[in-house]
Amino acid sequence: MPTVSVVVPTYNCSEYIGACLDSILNQTFADLEIIVVDDGSTDDTKYVVSSFSDSRLTYLRQKNSGGPARPRNIGVARATGDFIFAFDADDILMPEFIGHCVELLTLHPELGLVFGNFDRIDAAGKITDSSCLDDYSFLQRCESVAISETTRIIASEAAYAALLHGDYIGRGVLYSREVFDAVGGYDESLTNGQDRDFYFRVCSRYSVGYVNTIGHQFRSHGMSISQRTDVGTAMNRMRILERQLVRDLGPRERKIAVSQLAKLQYAVGRAYKKKGRRDLARRYFRISLANSWESVTLMSYAGTFLSEKIEMRIKSLCQRLGLGTNS
Repeated sequence: MPTVSVVVPTYNCSEYIGACLDSILNQTFADLEIIVVDDGSTDDTKYVVSSFSDSRLTYLRQKNSGGPARPRNIGVARATGDFIFAFDADDILMPEFIGHCVELLTLHPELGLVFGNFDRIDAAGKITDSSCLDDYSFLQRCESVAISETTRIIASEAAYAALLHGDYIGRGVLYSREVFDAVGGYDESLTNGQDRDFYFRVCSRYSVGYVNTIGHQFRSHGMSISQRTDVGTAMNRMRILERQLVRDLGPRERKIAVSQLAKLQYAVGRAYKKKGRRDLARRYFRISLANSWESVTLMSYAGTFLSEKIEMRIKSLCQRLGLGTNS
């Protein structure tokens, strides 16, 4: 049986999955299998995957479930490796990264997971932002222990607190089957954000390992779940943060969570406003203001009481006066 099972959920990703699979099959650490779980694609995904003849590759297809959580869980259930490597079908893996992760997790089996730095690329594969985690100041400030020049261990409490700021762990993550079973896998009721929800549960119980080299290239394109700004996407992100608020958080961590929640409530308000539901937009702007008093939210809230014509005139005036508004 292989050491690592790479689980790749996919939906209508035929344009990118070929490059993704090439990058996995060309890893310097070759003792692996790949399990592609197709969540009911309607494009040519099946034919692209079937063009690969490598015996390490398995293709599974299911009816569309509405999100990556169920395909990930199915892939892990089918996996035979000691370790699970979670990856996305539109991203590209660097040749030595799985090997680096396996080395660290083998040396420190007490870790909940291992992740790495990444570059951001556009739909065409052009790098638009390098070493993205270098800009995550809350991650750089985390209490950690250096293992080597490029690897460090972040304590559980610090890893969890940093995750309240944002999902710095992202894609390209290695963990053991025991950790997956201990925290309960991916929440299939979430159509997005299920990975961050999973990481919260891991970080609440385990320290994590960080490999500060470029582990993968994260592709940002129009179909990316991470690019969505609709109501449902923001609602799921809110649910994930609300779950953290029922925990026994310290004052600082609670303040961070409430502030981030307010931003998501504002995002829901904006999404409803775009749909013409000013009543619901007003409700979420008001909730957001109760959690964090921000001028842009206040302006957006006030705008829901005005006609669109008057609101546009006010926006125009604000722009002339140099007072920006995102409402």
